[in-house]
Amino acid sequence: MKILSIDTTTKILTLAAYRDGIEAEYNLEVGRLLSGILDKTVERVINASGLALQEIDYFALGLGPGSFTGMRVGISFVKGLSWANNKPVIGISTLDIMAQNIKKDGQPIISAIDAKRNLIYGCIYKKKSGQLKKLSPYMLLSIDELLKKAPRESIVLGDAVGLYKEKFQNSIEGVVLLDKEFWYPKAHNITALALRNIKEKKLYSAFNVKPIYLYPKECQIR
Repeated sequence: MKILSIDTTTKILTLAAYRDGIEAEYNLEVGRLLSGILDKTVERVINASGLALQEIDYFALGLGPGSFTGMRVGISFVKGLSWANNKPVIGISTLDIMAQNIKKDGQPIISAIDAKRNLIYGCIYKKKSGQLKKLSPYMLLSIDELLKKAPRESIVLGDAVGLYKEKFQNSIEGVVLLDKEFWYPKAHNITALALRNIKEKKLYSAFNVKPIYLYPKECQIR
């Protein structure tokens, strides 16, 4: 089985080529350069793995929430690959991908992404036997609203930690705030979740995969 995993919803472009249990991952801070380097970066990683795009069986993709521009660029790119090669897409929430950075069972996990406008994209999870379970829906809310929902002893990760570190420390009993290396999606976690979705036949086509937008429609850039 061969999978290309990619997330473009944050400032870190993460992608990986997976072939029968062997995986090569690449992470790059791209900022506004994403659209100009995405195709070349994907090609480089695929070639370095000894594969060709035509050999990929599944395209796994982070759907957001996150950067509006990043989501549109990444999803449009993967849709094109999926359509051209007639292969399915596995769409996964970026918040789920981030929560997968935590390997420990039992403790609540909060993925928290800066959504601008003094808001946060967030979701609360718990892991049991290595499986993520959502304890909340995907949310767009203020830091104070998130803190009211946060369980004690939560592990918090995401770039919102950098913005609201003191509030998290002062408001959540026993909170664990993770360092920057855990703030962003990792392509190997996309692959891990994708393998589970493939087993459960949770697949999309190029025509029905959509980004996860949490802002109201009137706030979205058209």
